[in-house]
Amino acid sequence: FEQFAEKLKLDQKTQLPAVQEIFLSAQKEANPIGVEMLQLRQKLLNVDLGNTTDDRKAVLDAYAAAAIKMSGVESRTFAKVYEMLNPSQQGNAAQAFALLTGFFQPTGGGGGRGGRQ
Repeated sequence: FEQFAEKLKLDQKTQLPAVQEIFLSAQKEANPIGVEMLQLRQKLLNVDLGNTTDDRKAVLDAYAAAAIKMSGVESRTFAKVYEMLNPSQQGNAAQAFALLTGFFQPTGGGGGRGGRQ
């Protein structure tokens, strides 16, 4: 988050608190999707190891659908932030968006990148 805020040169008093609220809201929306993605990755591993009779294509399709939902959270979040930026900040928007990719997905250890603010 710090890199994201720094890349956009967010104003500490006005923009930063609002962006933090946007990220917190997005994290709440993304949490169940992230958990679903972790579960599907585990399911895919079990399919590949032969520990289940699940259909690999069905698991991959479900994972792709969850990834699309997560991408939607990321893009909606960024759109809300982008609306708050002044023209000079918008010039760094593409680089900042790249930092957002995967931000809300939890890691396999149970913690999410989105938790670091």
